[in-house]
Amino acid sequence: MIAEGLFQTASTLEDKGAPYDVLGRLYESFAQTTLIQAGVVVDLMTLCGFDNPAVSPDS
Repeated sequence: MIAEGLFQTASTLEDKGAPYDVLGRLYESFAQTTLIQAGVVVDLMTLCGFDNPAVSPDS
């Protein structure tokens, strides 16, 4: 949700002609937020035992 909001804000400001330094910071924040969210998902999957898909949970 946060990443989507940053992206939408940056897109809207870009359409309105915002300065490139402002847009760069927003897009950079979007990228960082996306990477953080992906890292959290991987950590949660690891904690739940989904870190090795070759191993069946039934075994």
